Amino acid sequence: MDVTAAVLGIHESDDSHSAYGAIARTLQPPLRAVVRIDDALDPTILIPPATVLSAELTDTAAHLLRPEVFGLRSQFPTDASMFPDTDVLLIPYRVGDASATAVLIGETGAFGEDPEPWRRLAEALARLEAREQSQQKLRAECDLLRQRAEESEAMHTLGLATNRSLDPDEVLALVARFARTLLGAHYATVSTVRNGAVELVASIGLHGEHTGTDALSARVVEAEKPLEIGGADSRLQPGEFPLHVEQGMIVGLGVPLTLFGDTFGALVVGYRRPYEVTARDVRLGISVATHAAVAIGNARLHERVEQRSTELAQAYAQLGEATRAKEQFYNAVSHDLRTPVGAIKGYSELMLEGLAGELPERARRFIENSARAAENLLSLLNDLLDFAKLQANRVEIDLQPTDLQRVLDDALLSVRPQAEEKGLELGEPASCDLTLITDGRRLRQILINLLGNAVKFTKTGRVGLECDIESTYVELSVFDTGPGISPEDQVRVFREFEQIKGSVGTGLGLPISANLASLLGGSLHVESEPGKGSRFVLRLPLEPSVVQAHDDDTADILPGDDAPPAVDSDDGARPATGRRGAVQVS
Repeated sequence: MDVTAAVLGIHESDDSHSAYGAIARTLQPPLRAVVRIDDALDPTILIPPATVLSAELTDTAAHLLRPEVFGLRSQFPTDASMFPDTDVLLIPYRVGDASATAVLIGETGAFGEDPEPWRRLAEALARLEAREQSQQKLRAECDLLRQRAEESEAMHTLGLATNRSLDPDEVLALVARFARTLLGAHYATVSTVRNGAVELVASIGLHGEHTGTDALSARVVEAEKPLEIGGADSRLQPGEFPLHVEQGMIVGLGVPLTLFGDTFGALVVGYRRPYEVTARDVRLGISVATHAAVAIGNARLHERVEQRSTELAQAYAQLGEATRAKEQFYNAVSHDLRTPVGAIKGYSELMLEGLAGELPERARRFIENSARAAENLLSLLNDLLDFAKLQANRVEIDLQPTDLQRVLDDALLSVRPQAEEKGLELGEPASCDLTLITDGRRLRQILINLLGNAVKFTKTGRVGLECDIESTYVELSVFDTGPGISPEDQVRVFREFEQIKGSVGTGLGLPISANLASLLGGSLHVESEPGKGSRFVLRLPLEPSVVQAHDDDTADILPGDDAPPAVDSDDGARPATGRRGAVQVS
């Protein structure tokens, strides 16, 4: 027999079946039969197909370590009856961890006396079958990768489809449809926890219309893990769940819907025929359930956001109405009180000027006190009006080149009479020759307020104003030798309607000043120690930034890069209530 030709035939073959066929074609005649026996003693290839080997021959073939030739008549008489006047050549070989034996039956003496050359046949078969196994493994891996790619694409499609909609009912319907398709089931249901019960909320493939509770879904929610129903190893049978008995379930799979550790529903797929649930099915079910949980969570969150947005819009509308009503009240009160108070002040001044004749000294003092009280009342009304405008974000800021020295002189002039009346020394800055881009009227209002407070609370000593110009900002400091302010009160003085011990008035002067400072792009803070006087520091940028508002002709004045923050309540060094308002730029 031509061993070389047989070996070449094996190398040209694609698999073990074609290799054994090549051996049979190459060596006939005198070859009568070719059989492959695996390590389980099973014949896997029979040429011709009707070939039958005895148990003795099969057992001997499985235990050989090298090729050997036997005479059938002397060694295996049962096989000799089928193949008379023949020898058998047994060629064992290994493929990885497994073993196999090629059984060749031919005419007596066909294989020669020395079976050693047939080792080449064993080596060729071993290499071929090793290659075949590698190819099978590669094909299986490719199939697995293709399957997972298809699953990944399906999951991606599911994610896009579910995230496209924020309607919970539409999302649930999509989840049910995808679950049935991906898992090849006859029907799918989605249930969620509502009012303490697990209710069916979406389905596809069911016979008839079904709503209400689902005992199987409730069992899955309770278990918080995938459950197989009706399988060979399953403890759950479809007969326990009426809904699924009605649907003809034979096998099913339930997967919980879980998001951030919270299980709020279940996905159930059912098969109406025998089916073996695989690890792949469980993995796919978990993937679908995860996508579903995220999509349902997003939809529910959107519902809550919409509901909250509606509530906030209603609250904002109510707040707007309240703000407008408050502003109208402030305006009405201010207008109705300003007229008689102005009249009182005017008549008092006319009487003091002697228009009604010479006044007795005692009457003059009474009228002077009345005029001073009217002046204080007008100041309080102005504070209320400014506070109302700040609350409504309607304070107008007119940024113009401003002679800073002139503003300081005007502010000092306005409080000089009160300071002289109390015998206080009024300190003025040496020089503050600067043109500042700001609102001079609002700056003057802040300084008059600060100087007026300093004069009011200082019994003896000195009140003054200092000016310090830096590269990007100017610092204006109003100081006094009054009683000082405790650390806990240094924050309170900037809160609306709050007063510290010994103060009088509405408690709006400093909060208004702090807000105006913020609107001018700067800040206002206090430095004080009890018994050592106080210093209020107003810092303004030399070139404030202006940002246009979005929905009207207003602009917002922002602090310069080097300006300190307007609010810092940790150490009391900054006003705690400086609120930014809409600023109209003329």
